[in-house]
Amino acid sequence: MKVFPALPLAPRDPAQATRASARGIDTLTTLTRRILTDYGDRFAGRASLGGFYQPFELQMRDMVYTGAPEGAEEAARDHPTLRVYASQHRIVEQVMPDKPVLVSPYLEARKEKGFSATPKEVAAGFEAMARTGVGIIAPQDSRGTGKVGLFWPDERDEPVDERLRPVVGEKTNGEAYHGSTRDYYREMAAARTRMVEQGHDVQLWANVEAFEPSGTEACGTRTGSRGRTDKDRLDQAVTQVGRYVSKVVSYMWSDFFTCGSPSLSEEMAGDAGRPIPVEAVRAGHDIRDGIELRGYDLQLGGKVTITWEGQDAPRTAEVAGVNLAAPPPDTPDRLMTAWVPFDWTQVPAGTWVRIEVAAPDGRTAAEPLHVRIDV
Repeated sequence: MKVFPALPLAPRDPAQATRASARGIDTLTTLTRRILTDYGDRFAGRASLGGFYQPFELQMRDMVYTGAPEGAEEAARDHPTLRVYASQHRIVEQVMPDKPVLVSPYLEARKEKGFSATPKEVAAGFEAMARTGVGIIAPQDSRGTGKVGLFWPDERDEPVDERLRPVVGEKTNGEAYHGSTRDYYREMAAARTRMVEQGHDVQLWANVEAFEPSGTEACGTRTGSRGRTDKDRLDQAVTQVGRYVSKVVSYMWSDFFTCGSPSLSEEMAGDAGRPIPVEAVRAGHDIRDGIELRGYDLQLGGKVTITWEGQDAPRTAEVAGVNLAAPPPDTPDRLMTAWVPFDWTQVPAGTWVRIEVAAPDGRTAAEPLHVRIDV
């Protein structure tokens, strides 16, 4: 286990509370240096000190951070909160250079909101944030608040999840949102690759929200009207983000994982070993065509059902090999691969294919994969 204690919280701009105020920044940086020096004196050698958490929450959107000196013409383009971020993050680099700064911004994809951001705009924000010296960016997937939906490109015309209707109304996914969770993380992963190529040591994690926008079962006074979710929905979220991140974390243990009977944590423990696929690609083995699945708890002898529009009957196949190939780099440690024989030439080019994965005991993954491969 690793702990990321919070840096001192920057004061808010009185005129716009969503932004950090540059007033008092000298006091903030002095306090930050004193606290980090104390941490360093006591805990610098502890592996359990994972780094430091930047607690000033920020929406991930199109932002700029040039790093230009104060007073320079370019500095006027910088997002004020990112300038405050950078002032604190420089101290972390100076005092404890081997400890990364972790930040967990939120996403806003609702089209009806004037301040929402597209996946491309969020990617630009990721790059700006990385330039402030952040080592780990763990965006909130924002499904728990209803600000982003879990859906595939071929489901844009489908109605939104019933649990999201209190937030976006009776709409289709495409009417409600600029994109799905997967769209946003895919663009941020591409942005992360660009930043690493430019010399920025930054990781992309996913912070999966373990709650629903509203619910009938209260989970404590501090959680407001938000209600508990279920393991199926968490599995769906991991399926959406799991290909693009190096770690999946979740918010929050108390009280969303512990309320109710059975609690979400008990539900998860009772369903351990159920497959969670995150990606499927065309991949041959020896001389045979097939599918390489990537995900969690993919077991030899598991069943895969493959369907597409216009086929006579669903195709079924069995997992014939596990970990025959390594997962892609920069993916979570427990991610694994499984290979399934399948002749892709029977699928019309450009067709969306639905891939359902089941364990040998019959338990089916909560979320099927939707893939489109130019065969």
